[in-house]
Amino acid sequence: MKRLLVVLALTSGSAASLAAQLHDRTYGGLVGLSFSKAGGADIGGDSKWVTGTAVGGFLTLGVSRVLALEPQLLMVEKGIKSEENGISVTAKLTYIQIPLLLKLRFPMGTAGRMTGNLFTGPGVAYRIGCRLKVAEGGNDISGGCDQDGEAEDLRSFDSSLIFGLGVDIGRTTVSLRYDMGLSKLDQSAAANDIKNRALILLAGVKVGTNR
Repeated sequence: MKRLLVVLALTSGSAASLAAQLHDRTYGGLVGLSFSKAGGADIGGDSKWVTGTAVGGFLTLGVSRVLALEPQLLMVEKGIKSEENGISVTAKLTYIQIPLLLKLRFPMGTAGRMTGNLFTGPGVAYRIGCRLKVAEGGNDISGGCDQDGEAEDLRSFDSSLIFGLGVDIGRTTVSLRYDMGLSKLDQSAAANDIKNRALILLAGVKVGTNR
């Protein structure tokens, strides 16, 4: 029992020490739009942009006034759309994504209410949904590709490199990022080089802050 109390005391002390070293801590919610298309060497037909949504939250850990680490949790829609010979095929993929961003912050203005930032970092994601739509001559057929077995050759996990810019004004935050997929979506024997590419526009509100 004494050993347990000692471990708990040391752990609490380490956490308190780390918290004391942080310049600031902020968390909040995000919502926005994604504009995605397929990338890679094996894109067939005419690849088009697909519009989706993004929603989630963030935790900003300020290492200093100009440097911060920001883990996020997002549910984001990405898509692949191809048009060829009058046939349009659209696959909309829904992911739970965890980006881990390193942010370089630029305080602006005398009151310090506005801060610009540049950020970059990796992201990992797991696909939780898939919708397929086929259109030809004004006729549409759509359904869940996971249920029909259409997604058996589609990789569930995805990884990406994220970089972008943003601005914080008071409790409001706005950012634009480029999400460059690194994993091939095709896990079949052919292993075609097709990857996610997305522009994601996010706006959010800081609901908690500690400076």
